[in-house]
Amino acid sequence: MNKLLNIFIVILFVAAVASGAVNIYISSTNALGSLEATDLSSKIDDMTQSNMQLEAKVLSYSSLNTIASRAAELGFEENKDIVSVYNPVTLARN
Repeated sequence: MNKLLNIFIVILFVAAVASGAVNIYISSTNALGSLEATDLSSKIDDMTQSNMQLEAKVLSYSSLNTIASRAAELGFEENKDIVSVYNPVTLARN
């Protein structure tokens, strides 16, 4: 009976050591995952900030004032004549 008790104690000890090793492994894996998640979160924040800056640039470049001033720089002029689709086209009347 004493031998059976010693075997039981050894099995419990081995199970406790194995459980501790598994716990350490899982904790280190979770810590590494947490560091990677933190790194990804900071990269997402940086990309979001960069995206907002690029969006502001696109909006400023596509505004009508910017387009009009750029067209004036390139030599385009505003058309002063009235163009209407309701006026009859003389070319098509013959």
